[in-house]
Amino acid sequence: MKIIIERPEVINEGTSLLMVNRHLERIGDHICNICEAIVYMVEGRREHLN
Repeated sequence: MKIIIERPEVINEGTSLLMVNRHLERIGDHICNICEAIVYMVEGRREHLN
């Protein structure tokens, strides 16, 4: 955020990178959910991986 404030010409690039970060975090959350479901299907126990 500091760079965006100091250099307004990079606002579009900075915003895009922030959105990429947000989406990667969501992908990671979905992967954890899938892994939890796999553990439940294979072993029959609930596992919280976050």
